[in-house]
Amino acid sequence: HRGSSGYGDAFQRDTVGHYFNEMHHDVERGVDHLIEARLADRDSLAVMGYSAGGALTKWLIGHTTRYRAASAGAGASCWLSR
Repeated sequence: HRGSSGYGDAFQRDTVGHYFNEMHHDVERGVDHLIEARLADRDSLAVMGYSAGGALTKWLIGHTTRYRAASAGAGASCWLSR
């Protein structure tokens, strides 16, 4: 997903200033692809992440009901800054 390393600097830095604008779409498109390829069961999905992935996990479970289980570790809960 956007923000990950390994796909170049522009892809990794695309979340700067708008952390959740596109990243979750990348994850959901990946999950949809796995379901269509019959590598995942749409009725038995789980999501997990740590640090930035923990924050993304919390965002996902707050915006969709497709995941049956979730584990979020060390993800920021308050994004307020001055």
